[in-house]
Amino acid sequence: MTITSTKSDIGLCLQTGNMSRIYADLMKLQAMYLNNHIKAAAIILPSQEAAKLLGDNIAQAKRLERELAIFKKAYHVPTIVYALEA
Repeated sequence: MTITSTKSDIGLCLQTGNMSRIYADLMKLQAMYLNNHIKAAAIILPSQEAAKLLGDNIAQAKRLERELAIFKKAYHVPTIVYALEA
């Protein structure tokens, strides 16, 4: 199972692809968290404006933030979301 990077018990995912790929990243981070490989996560995604420039249905920070609230009972990793601006 691979993610973009890990350092000091923090998992990092950089996602600039289709929105559907972010769910795979969340599952990887959750599995790593439950297996005590990480203690927290950082996810870097395009902002809504930057995602529009990259294409259709591109993963974006605001949408992930909304969906993390929806999945709070299934996803337990302390996570910070960073948005890449255009």
